[in-house]
Amino acid sequence: MISVIIVDYKTAERCVKYINDFCRTSDYKDVSFVVVDNTPNEENGNVISENLLESGFARSENYNLNDMKFKHIRTFNRNGITVVYVSDKENRGFAFANNLGAEVAKNIFAPEYLLFSNSDIQLPEEFELSILKKELEDRKDVAMIGPKVVGLNGKDQSPGKYMSIYKRHIVPNLLWPIYKAIPKLKQINYDVVNNAQAGEVYRIIGAFMLAREKPFFEVGGFDEHTFLYAEEPILTERFREKGYKIWYTNEVKIIHEQGVSTTDRTKTGIENLLVKRKRVFDSEMYYYEKYRNCSRLDILLAKWMFQFYILKLRTLSFIIKVK
Repeated sequence: MISVIIVDYKTAERCVKYINDFCRTSDYKDVSFVVVDNTPNEENGNVISENLLESGFARSENYNLNDMKFKHIRTFNRNGITVVYVSDKENRGFAFANNLGAEVAKNIFAPEYLLFSNSDIQLPEEFELSILKKELEDRKDVAMIGPKVVGLNGKDQSPGKYMSIYKRHIVPNLLWPIYKAIPKLKQINYDVVNNAQAGEVYRIIGAFMLAREKPFFEVGGFDEHTFLYAEEPILTERFREKGYKIWYTNEVKIIHEQGVSTTDRTKTGIENLLVKRKRVFDSEMYYYEKYRNCSRLDILLAKWMFQFYILKLRTLSFIIKVK
């Protein structure tokens, strides 16, 4: 079985639509779903339940999960496919939620594979999930695989190469926004490999990752010190430490709408941008320090350059607003 782990945050209707699309289009039918609701209220969960019932799912018996670290669980079934909804009634972050979903799947379904997926995914009408599964079956040294993922604009979003802290943060933040006008520096911190060939890669995009269950739990799953972002390279480093590879195939293609489930709806404009940039930066500094052994001086320099970038961004935003 493949258990699909979906972390939802205020996107109830889109989440259920994705589940229905998945059931309809996938060529591999031995699947189950675990929806981990990070929305800190009951309303989102109630809408998910209502939409599942309206689409033909029926409430089923709750599984015995009293020993696990959450209190709110609902289960639904349609034609042998089970959806488990769980909520902690608080948002502890993407990594924690995915680990929780994986633990629930392991206890209920004992799946051989775990598919970590966003709900803002458009699947092809003939979604060949079996290709991804077979790749993992054939390559025992591979822990996780990802398909070709493109955005709504048609541009590749995966896979990604390793990028040093200097190329990723220090130089771009020092030279922003001037570097964007310099051809050789324009994409200095862009790590996506366009038109990549199938094979081993450094990272795949977290919006859709199929992992073998045993290696995932062997490495301890996601690192819960990150709230959001940097999950993919951290998983890569955890798998590599145990001798596993990350794989990419371009035989399967999906579309990632991007941003539907991660936007902070309580803020707008420059403030929303700053919240996102700060989360990305904090998570990646943790990754560089813990998993890439960057020196304290490099981390400190990156932090200085980030503050310099924020100052320039606020100044430019103020000038534009005054004009």
